[in-house]
Amino acid sequence: IAQAVAPRPPEFDQAGAAFQARKFDDAVRLLRDVYARNRYFNWGEQASRMIGRVLVEKGDLPEAIKAFEEHLRLFPRAEQDTEWLWLYLNALLQGRDFAKLEPRLNKLVAEGPRKDAARAQILRGDVRLAGNQLEAAVLDYLRAVMFYAAEKDVQPQALLKTAATLERMRDPRAKDWYRRLTEEYPASPEAAEAKAKL
Repeated sequence: IAQAVAPRPPEFDQAGAAFQARKFDDAVRLLRDVYARNRYFNWGEQASRMIGRVLVEKGDLPEAIKAFEEHLRLFPRAEQDTEWLWLYLNALLQGRDFAKLEPRLNKLVAEGPRKDAARAQILRGDVRLAGNQLEAAVLDYLRAVMFYAAEKDVQPQALLKTAATLERMRDPRAKDWYRRLTEEYPASPEAAEAKAKL
Protein backbone atom coordinates (compact mmCIF):
# COMPACT_ATOMS: atom_id res chain seq x y z
CA ILE A 1 0.00 0.00 0.00
CA ALA A 2 1.51 3.31 -1.08
CA GLN A 3 -0.86 5.51 0.89
CA ALA A 4 -4.04 5.11 2.93
CA VAL A 5 -6.87 7.63 2.69
CA ALA A 6 -8.73 8.91 5.75
CA PRO A 7 -11.51 11.49 6.26
CA ARG A 8 -10.35 15.12 6.28
CA PRO A 9 -9.46 16.07 9.87
CA PRO A 10 -11.19 19.27 11.05
CA GLU A 11 -7.84 20.50 12.40
CA PHE A 12 -6.55 20.66 8.83
CA ASP A 13 -9.11 23.33 7.94
CA GLN A 14 -8.53 25.03 11.28
CA ALA A 15 -4.82 25.24 10.40
CA GLY A 16 -5.72 26.81 7.04
CA ALA A 17 -7.90 29.39 8.79
CA ALA A 18 -5.12 30.15 11.30
CA PHE A 19 -2.67 30.59 8.41
CA GLN A 20 -5.03 33.00 6.64
CA ALA A 21 -5.39 34.93 9.91
CA ARG A 22 -1.57 35.03 10.18
CA LYS A 23 -1.68 33.04 13.41
CA PHE A 24 1.32 31.04 12.29
CA ASP A 25 2.16 29.34 15.60
CA ASP A 26 -1.40 28.04 15.85
CA ALA A 27 -1.27 26.80 12.26
CA VAL A 28 2.01 24.94 12.82
CA ARG A 29 0.70 23.38 16.06
CA LEU A 30 -2.47 22.18 14.34
CA LEU A 31 -0.58 20.82 11.32
CA ARG A 32 1.87 18.95 13.54
CA ASP A 33 -1.07 17.48 15.41
CA VAL A 34 -2.70 16.37 12.15
CA TYR A 35 0.56 14.77 11.06
CA ALA A 36 1.06 12.98 14.41
CA ARG A 37 -2.43 11.47 14.29
CA ASN A 38 -2.47 10.74 10.54
CA ARG A 39 1.11 9.89 9.68
CA TYR A 40 0.11 6.80 7.72
CA PHE A 41 -2.75 8.55 5.93
CA ASN A 42 -2.91 11.12 3.16
CA TRP A 43 -3.69 13.98 5.56
CA GLY A 44 -0.49 13.37 7.48
CA GLU A 45 1.53 13.94 4.32
CA GLN A 46 -0.51 17.03 3.41
CA ALA A 47 0.00 18.50 6.89
CA SER A 48 3.74 17.84 6.77
CA ARG A 49 3.89 19.44 3.32
CA MET A 50 2.40 22.72 4.61
CA ILE A 51 4.51 23.27 7.73
CA GLY A 52 7.53 24.70 5.89
CA ARG A 53 5.37 27.17 3.97
CA VAL A 54 3.74 28.43 7.19
CA LEU A 55 7.14 28.91 8.82
CA VAL A 56 8.41 30.83 5.76
CA GLU A 57 5.42 33.18 6.04
CA LYS A 58 6.15 33.56 9.74
CA GLY A 59 9.72 34.57 8.84
CA ASP A 60 11.37 31.72 10.72
CA LEU A 61 13.64 30.52 7.92
CA PRO A 62 15.87 28.16 9.97
CA GLU A 63 12.81 26.28 11.26
CA ALA A 64 11.19 26.39 7.81
CA ILE A 65 14.25 24.77 6.24
CA LYS A 66 14.23 22.08 8.95
CA ALA A 67 10.55 21.43 8.25
CA PHE A 68 11.13 21.17 4.49
CA GLU A 69 14.01 18.76 5.03
CA GLU A 70 12.01 16.66 7.49
CA HIS A 71 9.17 16.45 4.96
CA LEU A 72 11.62 15.36 2.26
CA ARG A 73 13.07 12.71 4.58
CA LEU A 74 9.61 11.36 5.38
CA PHE A 75 8.26 11.68 1.82
CA PRO A 76 11.13 11.48 -0.70
CA ARG A 77 8.69 11.81 -3.61
CA ALA A 78 8.26 15.47 -2.55
CA GLU A 79 11.27 16.11 -4.81
CA GLN A 80 8.85 15.65 -7.75
CA ASP A 81 6.30 18.12 -6.30
CA THR A 82 7.27 21.25 -8.24
CA GLU A 83 5.28 23.74 -6.15
CA TRP A 84 6.66 22.38 -2.87
CA LEU A 85 10.21 22.10 -4.23
CA TRP A 86 10.32 25.77 -5.26
CA LEU A 87 9.07 26.87 -1.84
CA TYR A 88 11.96 24.90 -0.33
CA LEU A 89 14.54 26.28 -2.78
CA ASN A 90 13.40 29.87 -2.19
CA ALA A 91 13.58 29.30 1.58
CA LEU A 92 17.19 28.14 1.14
CA LEU A 93 17.92 31.32 -0.86
CA GLN A 94 16.27 33.60 1.71
CA GLY A 95 18.06 31.75 4.51
CA ARG A 96 21.35 32.10 2.57
CA ASP A 97 21.93 28.35 2.86
CA PHE A 98 23.83 28.29 -0.41
CA ALA A 99 25.74 25.08 0.37
CA LYS A 100 22.45 23.16 0.23
CA LEU A 101 20.90 25.26 -2.52
CA GLU A 102 23.58 25.28 -5.21
CA PRO A 103 23.85 21.49 -5.76
CA ARG A 104 20.06 21.29 -6.14
CA LEU A 105 20.06 24.15 -8.65
CA ASN A 106 22.92 22.61 -10.62
CA LYS A 107 21.03 19.32 -10.79
CA LEU A 108 17.86 21.04 -11.99
CA VAL A 109 19.78 22.96 -14.67
CA ALA A 110 21.42 19.75 -15.87
CA GLU A 111 18.53 17.28 -15.53
CA GLY A 112 15.26 19.07 -14.79
CA PRO A 113 12.36 19.84 -17.10
CA ARG A 114 13.10 22.95 -19.17
CA LYS A 115 10.86 25.28 -17.16
CA ASP A 116 12.43 24.17 -13.87
CA ALA A 117 15.91 24.39 -15.42
CA ALA A 118 15.19 27.98 -16.50
CA ARG A 119 13.92 28.89 -13.04
CA ALA A 120 16.99 27.23 -11.48
CA GLN A 121 19.24 29.26 -13.78
CA ILE A 122 17.61 32.47 -12.53
CA LEU A 123 17.83 31.38 -8.89
CA ARG A 124 21.49 30.54 -9.43
CA GLY A 125 21.92 34.14 -10.59
CA ASP A 126 20.20 35.28 -7.39
CA VAL A 127 22.75 33.28 -5.37
CA ARG A 128 25.60 35.02 -7.20
CA LEU A 129 23.91 38.39 -6.70
CA ALA A 130 23.56 37.74 -2.96
CA GLY A 131 27.31 37.17 -2.89
CA ASN A 132 27.86 40.44 -4.82
CA GLN A 133 29.24 38.48 -7.80
CA LEU A 134 27.54 40.75 -10.31
CA GLU A 135 29.21 39.51 -13.50
CA ALA A 136 28.49 35.88 -12.65
CA ALA A 137 24.89 36.79 -11.81
CA VAL A 138 24.40 38.53 -15.16
CA LEU A 139 25.76 35.48 -16.98
CA ASP A 140 23.27 33.22 -15.21
CA TYR A 141 20.37 35.54 -16.03
CA LEU A 142 21.53 35.78 -19.66
CA ARG A 143 21.67 31.98 -19.90
CA ALA A 144 18.03 31.89 -18.80
CA VAL A 145 17.17 34.43 -21.50
CA MET A 146 19.13 32.78 -24.30
CA PHE A 147 18.96 29.05 -23.61
CA TYR A 148 15.33 29.00 -22.44
CA ALA A 149 13.72 31.54 -24.75
CA ALA A 150 10.75 29.20 -25.30
CA GLU A 151 9.92 29.31 -21.57
CA LYS A 152 7.88 32.49 -21.84
CA ASP A 153 6.72 32.42 -18.20
CA VAL A 154 10.24 33.01 -16.88
CA GLN A 155 11.50 35.42 -19.55
CA PRO A 156 10.20 38.69 -18.02
CA GLN A 157 11.91 37.91 -14.72
CA ALA A 158 15.15 36.90 -16.44
CA LEU A 159 15.15 40.06 -18.57
CA LEU A 160 14.41 42.33 -15.59
CA LYS A 161 17.16 40.76 -13.48
CA THR A 162 19.63 41.03 -16.37
CA ALA A 163 18.83 44.73 -16.79
CA ALA A 164 18.84 45.52 -13.06
CA THR A 165 22.17 43.78 -12.48
CA LEU A 166 23.75 45.54 -15.46
CA GLU A 167 22.44 48.81 -14.00
CA ARG A 168 24.12 48.01 -10.68
CA MET A 169 27.33 47.48 -12.67
CA ARG A 170 26.81 50.90 -14.30
CA ASP A 171 26.70 49.20 -17.68
CA PRO A 172 24.87 51.38 -20.26
CA ARG A 173 23.41 48.24 -21.91
CA ALA A 174 20.97 48.01 -18.99
CA LYS A 175 18.62 50.41 -20.82
CA ASP A 176 18.58 48.09 -23.85
CA TRP A 177 17.45 45.17 -21.68
CA TYR A 178 14.78 47.24 -19.96
CA ARG A 179 13.55 48.32 -23.41
CA ARG A 180 13.53 44.75 -24.70
CA LEU A 181 11.45 43.67 -21.73
CA THR A 182 8.86 46.42 -22.32
CA GLU A 183 8.66 45.59 -26.03
CA GLU A 184 8.49 41.79 -25.78
CA TYR A 185 6.37 41.44 -22.61
CA PRO A 186 4.45 44.74 -22.35
CA ALA A 187 1.65 43.33 -20.19
CA SER A 188 3.94 41.77 -17.56
CA PRO A 189 4.40 43.30 -14.08
CA GLU A 190 8.13 43.29 -14.79
CA ALA A 191 7.58 45.56 -17.83
CA ALA A 192 5.86 48.13 -15.62
CA GLU A 193 8.94 48.14 -13.40
CA ALA A 194 11.21 48.41 -16.44
CA LYS A 195 9.29 51.39 -17.88
CA ALA A 196 10.14 53.38 -14.76
CA LYS A 197 13.84 52.87 -15.58
CA LEU A 198 13.65 54.20 -19.14
